[in-house]
Amino acid sequence: MTFHGNSANNGGAIYNDYDSNPGIVNSILYGNKGGEIYNAIGTATVTYSIVQGGYTGTGNVDADPLLGPLQNNGGFTQTLALLVGSPAINAGNDAVCPATDQRGVTRPQGSHCDMGAYEYQESSVPAPPEKPSWKSKILTPTSLFTQSGSTNGSISSLSLLDQNGTDDDPDKFVSFQTPGSYYLGYQSFYLLNDVQPALLSSMLLQLNVKAPAPATQIWTWSIYDWNINQWVSLGNTMGANENEWETYLFNIQIPRRFISPTREIRIQLRSNNASEDFEVDYEALHITYRYVPPSPTPVAPTLPPNRPGVASAPSATPSP
Repeated sequence: MTFHGNSANNGGAIYNDYDSNPGIVNSILYGNKGGEIYNAIGTATVTYSIVQGGYTGTGNVDADPLLGPLQNNGGFTQTLALLVGSPAINAGNDAVCPATDQRGVTRPQGSHCDMGAYEYQESSVPAPPEKPSWKSKILTPTSLFTQSGSTNGSISSLSLLDQNGTDDDPDKFVSFQTPGSYYLGYQSFYLLNDVQPALLSSMLLQLNVKAPAPATQIWTWSIYDWNINQWVSLGNTMGANENEWETYLFNIQIPRRFISPTREIRIQLRSNNASEDFEVDYEALHITYRYVPPSPTPVAPTLPPNRPGVASAPSATPSP
């Protein structure tokens, strides 16, 4: 199955409520507002699937699936075709692969089944356009700067969402510590060189955190506006469930305001007191932008070397 372009407060693709534990395989969950999978109580098991933002499971991939527009590609319904080079091609699990795709095309067409509702066919899909197109990227923090309090854990752990429920593996999250002093600090992200800030259309901050009870301590996130040199509040843990991993999503308006001349983006984290610690398992900025291929660099013609009987251009301007 393929979920793309949906929208919800939590779980734009899958909202797993009550005590269910669904199994998802050979699927694409990408480009949905509100996060791809939200586990309210139960836990979804996902394998051999593309999940934006990542999801723990065998064969899972966090990469742009390169989907074509929703259109008639044959069959009785409109579909999202896999374009040339899609990481979903030949990446599915053959053991649980349906006999046909959404259009009725036999699976597999290649060495293995494809992920998603569409089975790629070599002769039926055009290459991705070379003209300007919309792209998505995921940015994870490259550094932590602490002004008050302390931290414990590796920043690299923030790039993988792998804690759920009441999990407590300290090797997989960063602990922001306050006993003795309130916490204040920020995380730095950097925009990729091929992304033009003026062409950003959306920016979404996604976090997976475990917070104290709001009555004990509240944590607040802000983003730095380089135009006015001030922090702008994004939200806080006011409604958090005590000591349970939860996903937070913050939509950031007019993204270019928050990108410095050196392409830095700063997300601040602050506690309101020095009572408890705060744990962050995953932190990422999801950006969508218009990509414009670079123009070819013109090459100046090279003068031929001096040869007997052949005059070459003078190396200096003659005197008047």
